[in-house]
Amino acid sequence: MLAIYTAVGVALARVLWTRGALRILALAVALTASNGLRGHLLTGFPWNAFGYALTAPLALAQAASLFGIWGLTFIAIVVFASPSDTW
Repeated sequence: MLAIYTAVGVALARVLWTRGALRILALAVALTASNGLRGHLLTGFPWNAFGYALTAPLALAQAASLFGIWGLTFIAIVVFASPSDTW
C-alpha cells in the first residue's frame, strides 16, 4: 500500500517532465515530496527513504544534520538518476 506514494511521485514527475537536465530535478522534487508525504501520512514514520542510502559514509551522515533525511533523499535521487541524462 505504501508503494502508492512512489507511484504518485513518479506520476507527478511525469507531469513536471521537461527536456534536458531539468527532468532529473523534476523527478527528485516529486519523489522527495511523495516520500515526505509517506513519512508523515498514515504511519508517521519515515522508513525506507531514498536518503538512507547516503548515511553509511560518515561525511554524508553528517550532512543529514544540515539537510535532514529529505535533503539527502533529494541529493540521492539527483546523483543516482544523473547518468540517465546522457542520451
